Amino acid sequence: MTVQSDLSFVGTGRLFMADRSTGAYIDVGNVSAAQLSPQEQTRELPDYTQPGGGLRNSLSRITSVNFELTMRDFTIANLARALQGSGSEVTAGTMTAEPVTAAKGTALIPLPFTDLSAVTVTDATDGTTTYTGFTVTGAGLLVTAGGDLETAIEGSTDGLDLEIDADYGAHGAVQTLTEAGKEFSVIFDGLDEAQSGEPYVVSMHRVKFSPTSALSLITEDGFGELPLTGRLLADSSKGAGLSQYAEIRRKSVS
Repeated sequence: MTVQSDLSFVGTGRLFMADRSTGAYIDVGNVSAAQLSPQEQTRELPDYTQPGGGLRNSLSRITSVNFELTMRDFTIANLARALQGSGSEVTAGTMTAEPVTAAKGTALIPLPFTDLSAVTVTDATDGTTTYTGFTVTGAGLLVTAGGDLETAIEGSTDGLDLEIDADYGAHGAVQTLTEAGKEFSVIFDGLDEAQSGEPYVVSMHRVKFSPTSALSLITEDGFGELPLTGRLLADSSKGAGLSQYAEIRRKSVS
């Protein structure tokens, strides 16, 4: 009698995604959960010939296969995927005479760049008066209560026109919900820790993701996460005898 060798599984590894329009596989980073979930539709025919019922026949069809993962690295690329948007890297530069109108009662003056330094705020009306009553934040300028900038804003009629000069560092930006319907190829370059780290590879040929169900902004406990769910679509380019959806490879153990 042949006894099946132990082939239990404890998975770990890295996920790579490629926009199918470019083909470049990008490391997703730290992923705390990933799984494939086939969805089934079942039709059943009761047995009407016997007292007490029973099941005469059943028909099962796979309606879809979901791919669910939880990303833990909030990279520009991951945020873009999660929010069906486009990501870009903004190179460091200088903002010169950026026109801003500070409305009366405002606490924050938003600016279009992040990582600001060497900030100068000038009254646009006379072009010479400068203000120092502010604190630089990631979003812009936080107006100091009781400072010269707040006093000038509150003393204006319809808000205070300003010109802002500043240097800004390199940073990333994501334009959300601008690229719906993208398709990705996904590779799980995994290891089976229960089998001394043997390779466990899953290739998903076509995956279309829904937007993330939640984007963490403030987290009371633990670290933020980016949950994502996609569906496997058929790849008609695969030849006869090959799955149009996914392939799993692992070392054989006899």
